[in-house]
Amino acid sequence: MHHGKVLLLLLVLSTSLFAKDFQGPIREDFDDLGLHDDVLIYLPSDYNELKSYPLILSLHGLGASAYIQNITFNFKEFITQKQFILVVPEGMVGMGGLHYWNATDFCCGSRQRTKVDDVEYLSSVIEKMISNYSVNPKEVHLFGHSNGGFMANRLACDVPHLFKSFASFAGTTWLDPSKCKSSSALSMLHIHGNIDNIVVYDGIEGSYPGALETTQRWVKRNNCKGTAKVSKNEIFYYRPYDKNYLTTEQSWNDCDDGTKVSLWSVEDLSHMVRFNSEYLERILDFFLEV
Repeated sequence: MHHGKVLLLLLVLSTSLFAKDFQGPIREDFDDLGLHDDVLIYLPSDYNELKSYPLILSLHGLGASAYIQNITFNFKEFITQKQFILVVPEGMVGMGGLHYWNATDFCCGSRQRTKVDDVEYLSSVIEKMISNYSVNPKEVHLFGHSNGGFMANRLACDVPHLFKSFASFAGTTWLDPSKCKSSSALSMLHIHGNIDNIVVYDGIEGSYPGALETTQRWVKRNNCKGTAKVSKNEIFYYRPYDKNYLTTEQSWNDCDDGTKVSLWSVEDLSHMVRFNSEYLERILDFFLEV
């Protein structure tokens, strides 16, 4: 009898330990042309159709997938706590079987099938999420890594009216600033490792701008006043080295329409890392507290 109670207790504890505090993934086919795989949708465990929730769109990098994006940037663990809906789409399959987004002239459509309009596709994903789920259309936020970061910048330039804020990790914007036709103020966060050898922190002349120039373009576009507030923050990352990295954070908070712009420059960090829960929560707070 005693052993039975112990086993029951262990079963209850293990079930609660590994229980997911969200609903999903819910798979939806939002591509009328059949070019993209299903999107993955995650809802709060207490999702209520009578409520209105913020939406976060999370975009993977070149060669990754919606599944990998969820492992690397696990926003799902905060869905119920912070009350938002998460949608994770998957890019087209291009050369070598790699998923990609047709973002800017550098990354990565010019090396794939340039006629694919991912701005139109991802805009339709947002529109269908608003139509099919209890999404607040004024609370749509965007996160992207690498090629997904370039795509986030492209969307912010082309369809800024769809978003309240966006964040890019290791993905910059158009080389030619005139290609970003947006005149709308939009909150923006850029995160970049200073030893990134794939998307170089300082950019490459003739290919793409660096992290600081990408950020400064949004400082200008948002008509931010004054100089940046600078702080240091040491954050632990899981991979690749399981260590603390020092982040220099520059923030412009006095911008048009209540927007803000931030650049988080991470020392000794390369292109790929898995953020821990603390860092993911800070990114979410940037979105949800705008």
